Amino acid sequence: MEDIWPMESYHYDNHEESKKLKWEPLSKETIPYYQAKFEELAKNNGGYLANGKLSWADIYFVACLDYMNVMAKQDLVENTPTLKKLRDEVLAIPTIKKWVEKRPQSEV
Repeated sequence: MEDIWPMESYHYDNHEESKKLKWEPLSKETIPYYQAKFEELAKNNGGYLANGKLSWADIYFVACLDYMNVMAKQDLVENTPTLKKLRDEVLAIPTIKKWVEKRPQSEV
């Protein structure tokens, strides 16, 4: 059976052998596929994921991105300029910025 959530399947796998096997398709196929899809979506919506303006979709995406970056052990938007700009914009919202600065630090 194919994994529904390959990033989580990889991250939470306690067996190094199977974890290594999962990393290659995740890093070479799954991650680049979704990076391209989300980047294109944002480009086609004026830099946002929906409606051509900042929405809950953007805030939710950035919140999930933080978690996904930890699981992937890399910055998933580093090479996607539109998504990187979107992340920076969301994190610059004063109330979000304030929370991020004071929230407890943890790693998944």
